[in-house]
Amino acid sequence: MLACSDLVCGLHFGVEDFKPDVKSKQLKKGTIPSHFPNHPKQVNAKKSRRSPTKRKIDLPTTELGHSPLKKSNECQWTDDEVVNFQVSFIGTSDSTTQTPPIVLSSEFNQIMQLRLRESQRKYCNIIRRLKLKIKNLKTKLEQKNESESSRHEKLKNVEKHASNGSLKASLLLEQIDVYGKTCPRWSEACIRKCIIWRFKSPRGYEMARQANLFTLPCRRTLQKYIGPSKLEFGFTLLIKERLELEISTINEFDRYTSLVFDEMSIKPTLRYVKQVDKVIGRAHLGKLSSQGDRKLANRVLCFVLKGLSSRIKIPVAYYLTKELDAVQLASTIQEVLRSVEEIGFKVTRLVSDNLTVNVKAFGIICGGVVKSEIVHPCDENRPLFISYDPCHILKNARNLLLDPKRQMFLKKKAVSGKFIRELYERQKNLTIKPVRFLTRKVVYPTRFEKMSVGRAGRIFSTEVISALQLNRINKESNFMESESTIEFLQNFRQWFAVRF
Repeated sequence: MLACSDLVCGLHFGVEDFKPDVKSKQLKKGTIPSHFPNHPKQVNAKKSRRSPTKRKIDLPTTELGHSPLKKSNECQWTDDEVVNFQVSFIGTSDSTTQTPPIVLSSEFNQIMQLRLRESQRKYCNIIRRLKLKIKNLKTKLEQKNESESSRHEKLKNVEKHASNGSLKASLLLEQIDVYGKTCPRWSEACIRKCIIWRFKSPRGYEMARQANLFTLPCRRTLQKYIGPSKLEFGFTLLIKERLELEISTINEFDRYTSLVFDEMSIKPTLRYVKQVDKVIGRAHLGKLSSQGDRKLANRVLCFVLKGLSSRIKIPVAYYLTKELDAVQLASTIQEVLRSVEEIGFKVTRLVSDNLTVNVKAFGIICGGVVKSEIVHPCDENRPLFISYDPCHILKNARNLLLDPKRQMFLKKKAVSGKFIRELYERQKNLTIKPVRFLTRKVVYPTRFEKMSVGRAGRIFSTEVISALQLNRINKESNFMESESTIEFLQNFRQWFAVRF
């Protein structure tokens, strides 16, 4: 490794190796000695590597009309055959330079033939790959044409179904029409479905809009169609207009409906709504509310109108309540019943669960004692039926059957759920169970698990009845007195089979 102060002999370097315009001679960076005066000439000669294009040669045809690099069956080179040809290098300035004759031996002929075979094999492989690629491209083009034609046929089929009144096809065509538009216009059917969708799942609706899964109207657009809400309680003017519009589109037979009411729990709190300048959260029964200080509501009383033979299901009134007694509930039921009847609907049945306050309210409406049929308060020529919700009847029957503190009797014989629990205890450790769905949640339900209607229905299933009958026939000790329980389950199962 040379330092900056080291000296070398200048005879071994050319003029071009020194830095120009410098007083003292200095070598350029990276310079290598190339002049050796006392050595042979081949050492001093500078060899520069030519580019690949300059290294190519053109071999002309021979006197026989064949190129020495082409494979020919007519021309075979011999050892004594001499061919004069001109070798011209690419990039040389003198193209007339003649080279001495070259003698082609049999080894050269074999080498040329091998090279020709390799080149032919190489180009055959290239041609084969290109043909395969062309074939694949043709196949993809045919598949694309087929998919486009099938897409056009499907689109025509959708248009045909939409013209026949299919809601699904109409909404699909509308999604195609509004795709990419900044201010789309929506049909009434699309607005209705979007309002229902957003009401049932606001987060799901907004997720579908923000993820661009569908082109859907925004909240303000839906609010314009719904109209402003004044946060009124009871049977409001907006509900009245909705019922009047609905009754104008149905026939006389579809006007027969049931009035269903129920309560749900809410969190007691006050909330100020600046859009209407109101504070909501206190108990309010509409016209029946007192003007004094009202308590914070912890329940919502809802009334829904449901068609007997149609799919009508319309909320007609709701109230915020707390500690509602039977007298107030009976008055509220009669008020909503008269409001619905005045519009034109014919309420044939009142439906609720058998909660204590509901049973007492039904007793007040019936005149003291609950009856299944009474004279209609709004029309003396029509009957009004009083019934309880079948789902609650099923759950209450299950609770009474499994409660050891209460006893039921059928033909002066006790009906008990201990036989069902004994069946569960016997089969819970078995691999193959007589009743596979008889689990702990069915036989020993918690307070939250009692809300499931499906688990309550499993108690009265044919599998449970058949298993109890089999144990009684086999004279099992714990099932000998299960005759009345089996009969009760059979009667209850038969009633529900006819009902549903």
